[in-house]
Amino acid sequence: MKDTRPLARLIAPLAAALALVAGVLFVFGTEPAQAAPLGTITLSPAGGSVGADTPTTAFVTTATTSKACPTGYGANASLRVRAAGAAAGNAFGPVKGAGGYDTSPVAFSGGDIRFSLARALSGNVTPVPAPAAGDYEIYAECFSQEAGKHADVFSVTITVTGTAWQVKQVVTPTTPPTTAPTTAPPTTAPTSSPPASASPSSSPSSSSASPSRSVSTSPTKKPGGSLPTTGAPVVAIALSGFALLFAGAWLLRVRRRRNAD
Repeated sequence: MKDTRPLARLIAPLAAALALVAGVLFVFGTEPAQAAPLGTITLSPAGGSVGADTPTTAFVTTATTSKACPTGYGANASLRVRAAGAAAGNAFGPVKGAGGYDTSPVAFSGGDIRFSLARALSGNVTPVPAPAAGDYEIYAECFSQEAGKHADVFSVTITVTGTAWQVKQVVTPTTPPTTAPTTAPPTTAPTSSPPASASPSSSPSSSSASPSRSVSTSPTKKPGGSLPTTGAPVVAIALSGFALLFAGAWLLRVRRRRNAD
């Protein structure tokens, strides 16, 4: 009966090497997908009353998305509100169903916005309670007849204070201004030899008054430096080569044993 142990010994390291290479390529070659909002919403007006005492007064005159719904998700659209960070919300009116909302920005107006902010947040109950102070998200959803609701939404944040609301202003971080280089002449480097005259001079010499021509006002490039980061492909190639060398060494060892037998 033929001894298959050398073959088994060869297959084991090869399988381990292939698994190692596959794991490295998977870790370094893939990136997690990150969902992003579809866009923003422009409200007109950008502030007003929460409407607890006027629940049938429209929240705003118009609400318009910054762009069209994603392609294939233009069958229906809905304007809703929820507390900041909440998962579910309530609608300001019926779902728009004319279609074509994936061809141009979606505009909500008239009968699309039937309720005040307070009534929409309450879920259309009577009497309408005043909403608590804080941030709320006005968002628009897009729908497909085949796939249903899109995972992302158009969104804008408002802040309620007392009986009024206002669109929350997004604070954009400012970049500190860069300091412009000064035009003052560079100082003359000290020399190792003493001046020719032992007595101090009342006026600076002509050589010290003017800057040296060897001084450059533009930044100079330093020689050397670190090598550029090669990233994941180099790591994967290096590990692949190591795995192949490992497998080759085992193959050579098995052949030597077979020849010895």
